[in-house]
Amino acid sequence: MVRKFKVMDNDYTVDIQKRDTVYSITIKEKKYNIKIIYHDQILILFKINGKKYKSYCAKNAHVWYVHVDGQFYLVHNISGKRFGIEQQSNIPANVGLDVRAPMPGKVLKIYVQKGDNVKIGQDLCVIEAMKMEHVIKAPNDGFVESINCSLTDIVDAGHILIDIKEHPGDETT
Repeated sequence: MVRKFKVMDNDYTVDIQKRDTVYSITIKEKKYNIKIIYHDQILILFKINGKKYKSYCAKNAHVWYVHVDGQFYLVHNISGKRFGIEQQSNIPANVGLDVRAPMPGKVLKIYVQKGDNVKIGQDLCVIEAMKMEHVIKAPNDGFVESINCSLTDIVDAGHILIDIKEHPGDETT
């Protein structure tokens, strides 16, 4: 399938082919093999040509707010056609479990406290951005090691909101 995207101020035509959990993406005649390791509403763990990445994303209509490797990207799906990634059931072990703001916004709610046990998918906090509320969820089971924001804080994209650590001896597949 061919899709058109605007990333920041640059237009790209992207050819996307999928086989199992691997996407073959061609951009400007350069091919990338992307394997999705885990995906939920906000967090995407993936490999591009074997190198691991972690990305936080939020979507509003045809606009994606993407934070990956310390960089923030505004991605417009200008083709208007839907593009999705199939949900993966288990988050792999040994990934950083810092929970980051996917976009700039205001902290409206915090549902957890330091030391709380959390389960994957549990609501942690709510960020308001562009007059919409975005629920931030736990990427894994564990406990809240620290909370790095307060109610009404204005946070930048990528700000570490909450640190979650695995319980000693936990093994996640």
